[in-house]
Amino acid sequence: MWFKIFALNPQIFNFFSLEEINCLFKFITLSRFKKVYLLSTNFSSGEVDFQIIKKLSNILADSGIGMEILTKKEVKAKKGSKLWIKKIEEKENVSPTQILFLGRHDNPYDYFTAINRGALFCCIAKRRLCEEIRKYSLYLSDVKKLNLISRIFKGDTPLYTYKLDFNNVHYRGLVNRSTQFKSDDGTLFSVYEIFKDENAIRDKTIWKIKVEGILFLFLVAQLWKEGVITRNTIICVYPSHLSQKIPSESKLGKYLDLFKGFFGCYYRDLLIRIKNTEDKSICRMRGDYHRISFRKECETLGINKEVREKLEGKTIIVVDDFSTTGMSLEAARIKLLESGAREVYGISVGKYGIDYTIFDKEGNEIEKQALERDVKSESLIISILNPENFLFSF
Repeated sequence: MWFKIFALNPQIFNFFSLEEINCLFKFITLSRFKKVYLLSTNFSSGEVDFQIIKKLSNILADSGIGMEILTKKEVKAKKGSKLWIKKIEEKENVSPTQILFLGRHDNPYDYFTAINRGALFCCIAKRRLCEEIRKYSLYLSDVKKLNLISRIFKGDTPLYTYKLDFNNVHYRGLVNRSTQFKSDDGTLFSVYEIFKDENAIRDKTIWKIKVEGILFLFLVAQLWKEGVITRNTIICVYPSHLSQKIPSESKLGKYLDLFKGFFGCYYRDLLIRIKNTEDKSICRMRGDYHRISFRKECETLGINKEVREKLEGKTIIVVDDFSTTGMSLEAARIKLLESGAREVYGISVGKYGIDYTIFDKEGNEIEKQALERDVKSESLIISILNPENFLFSF
């Protein structure tokens, strides 16, 4: 699966060198998009280099890729409006999640155009980024790194080490807690170290992106390949055990800020902790299993009333760093389904053990599933994310 449409603001050419423009053109042709759209509010105002546009048009024609220009006159909308993406949908009969939009880095209009309709926005970080893009968007330091989007998103088969679909229960786990990855500096680190021992992986990066961010991006990209992410999908964070800790201010919440720019479907504070509960990780470490209760987990978990009304008929993706027995994700599933969600997917980067326990809304354990570890998929994930296997060139 891959994006069918590549949209761009032709003003970005003004920020690129000739070498970067050629790299971009090569990326477009090698990616085999169905069509390229140029989005410009005033195409004849001198804000665009027509020689570059002509060159792009000729290259695309030679590669059998169509090109079309959309202007304010046709769309009847200002910069930042979602109607630009909607017009492409209507013309090409595609969903917004099949559109990749490369926009400007220095103002938020292109960003809002994309995420307000559900397209994936990215930009090249030239000079100073505007605040919205710096905080929430997928931005790359170099044109050549557009290749990493191909590496993460391309492929027909989603890659998970653990997967469960049982009636209305859906779980996806990227890798085992002990799985090791190689960072840009050549050192190995485990998934456990990323989230439980912050000093051990301080400043560690993969492709010069913080390891936490790239792993979550990879995991959500698999859901996109699977067709789970649509305009009716909402992503949220599972909250801490402390009621005063807002999910968006937690370490996990900060890792996931990128998802606000990932199809515009991220609600950080959808799930909230209404009362303190036990830290299950510490209880397990101490052997205090009697202090862990599914009913207590449900009683202390709530849904933000400000967004509850938006859940009806939606697919919700609940993100956690680790899953052990699935208790937290099960509590979220039951709460969200009771609030009108159509289906709920629980996902985690790391998985302890192989068990996943399914509960009913009364808190009774109804099924314990033993998940098979897909070693082949896990090996592919490690290989894809290995910096030594990826060259920033075309």
